[in-house]
Amino acid sequence: MLLLLACSSKPSGTIALVTGGETDVFSRVPAPSKLVVDALAPDGSSKTVVSVALPATSIDLGNQTQTEVVSLRVSGEDTNGKRLVFGSSLFLAYGALQDATFPVFVQRTGEWARMPGTLDARERPAIAILNRRSILVAGGTDPANGKNVIGYDLASLATLTNTAVLPLAPRSMIIENNAVLAIADDGAASFGLANASVNSVNPPSGMTFAEVAGGDIVLGDDGTAYLVGATRSTQPPTSAVLVVSTTGVVSAARLLAPRLGAAATFVVDKGVVIFGGSATGAGVELLSPKATSATALPFKPDATSGAGASLLSGSIVLVAGGGDEASAPASTRTLDLSCGTNCALTPWLVAPVKLVGSHVYGFDASSAILIGDDDGGLTRSFMVTATTATEIAFKLPRHHARSLVAPTGAVLVVGGGPSVVESFFP
Repeated sequence: MLLLLACSSKPSGTIALVTGGETDVFSRVPAPSKLVVDALAPDGSSKTVVSVALPATSIDLGNQTQTEVVSLRVSGEDTNGKRLVFGSSLFLAYGALQDATFPVFVQRTGEWARMPGTLDARERPAIAILNRRSILVAGGTDPANGKNVIGYDLASLATLTNTAVLPLAPRSMIIENNAVLAIADDGAASFGLANASVNSVNPPSGMTFAEVAGGDIVLGDDGTAYLVGATRSTQPPTSAVLVVSTTGVVSAARLLAPRLGAAATFVVDKGVVIFGGSATGAGVELLSPKATSATALPFKPDATSGAGASLLSGSIVLVAGGGDEASAPASTRTLDLSCGTNCALTPWLVAPVKLVGSHVYGFDASSAILIGDDDGGLTRSFMVTATTATEIAFKLPRHHARSLVAPTGAVLVVGGGPSVVESFFP
């Protein structure tokens, strides 16, 4: 399906709706009867560009201002206005479409879908987003391949042809200041993406890279990256946090308690929230931006290990996945960061299986997707609410895959066996 665009000064362009590995996106029953295209501005405002009945082979989006920057949101709706199909472009200027065809990936909502092209099949990869456009993958369990970087362009929906070789195989990878900071247990190095320059990086005073390598990377609202060693599920527990500024400067911060398998997420106007992973430390710690030491919040100690965390709305953070001290599936719960004294977590439904290395992505105040590995290493995903935990199967089985949120807002899963990226929209 083609969306035809004419800019105000006459040149035209085309947006092609691409369905990747799923062939029945528009034909499966129930089938969408209407296509709605909205333009989302960088300030968050949105307007409907066109709404037309389906089926159609091409749709005219009309005259648009070439300099206007938007993300085009494509929805296929049924007769009751329920969204069955959705896709979102990266932010672009309408003028960039002049005399060109720009692909937008669309999929059935509420399920995983295979994107076109290939990326990488390695297990336990280190992944990062470059320039809010491309996925980079390195590291993994194969030592012969760990230094090799391969990429996927979310604009062209294709594998990047220019690959790089890092000076070391990273367990964690951070991109700042147009350089890849590759971090391993025994060291770190910076690789310049513009000129392939290589510079060794020393750890901050009082910290070793072995304390943080392999931990989750939490991005602050200003672009600062926090590599939280306490999120790892491998011994020993650690309190170390490596902080990397947008200019590539590294510094150290510490939690109050060493933790193992903690969950971490960033909350605007608060900082990095760290939950669990210790039977003796506070249940929740908060590392504020610019701080070198975290503060304890008034929650009881919680030894849950392997969980993930995500902001739902306001001051409410969801923690899900992981196992308790008896190695049983841990309770899914919410915590309120506005609580001042004697704080308790609010229970949701317990997930049916224990998932370690979990990541949680909240969609609204009442739902999120939970992704992690079961005891056999199989990566699984569940849509969770306060009363339900529904498994959402991947199109292809994966072991020790990795996930991230794309600049389009989709949740993506990478690696773990298949060389195809899968995408999820609620």
